[in-house]
Amino acid sequence: MRWPIAIGFGLLFIALATQLAGPGPLDVGPHRPPLTAEELPKPRSFGWRNPLLEHYRDRISAPRRTVITRTNGEFRVEAFMNGRGMRTLVDPRATTVTMDEETAGIIGIRVSETDFDREMETVNGKVRYAQVSVERISIGDISLRNVRARVLQSVLEGDGRRTVRIGMSFLNRLDRFTFTGDRLTLVQ
Repeated sequence: MRWPIAIGFGLLFIALATQLAGPGPLDVGPHRPPLTAEELPKPRSFGWRNPLLEHYRDRISAPRRTVITRTNGEFRVEAFMNGRGMRTLVDPRATTVTMDEETAGIIGIRVSETDFDREMETVNGKVRYAQVSVERISIGDISLRNVRARVLQSVLEGDGRRTVRIGMSFLNRLDRFTFTGDRLTLVQ
């Protein structure tokens, strides 16, 4: 049963080898020159994108890297959440991405009072939160979709400013992240 397969592959190999070798001394008859760029068939566009190809295109390309430098002991960086740019703090000690209600509204996430049905312990004490999903978070060349996040109920940092923390729900989905001195390197 294996002989017909081996013979088939052998004939296929010979056919391909003679095609690649070009005309030889025993060839007779007219030979057609190779096609020029203008003669090659044009790819057709059907007006839609294959979602599987879009998803796997990111995995096929070379790894993307973003390097964040520590400033005053923190890894602060400009991130885009659902297309809106904002200053964030990359914090590997945080379990998830966290933000306040106002920031959630800015990026298009609406939460009601009844959504704050969970409680967590923070440095400032207990706080209620709503579990949400951010459609897209991008930091430099790194971009992830559907990232788990928490919307905290009216929390201000110690100096009165609101801070979005990029935690492990984002970092764990990367291929890797490494600390080298004052640099945090994200690789996707």
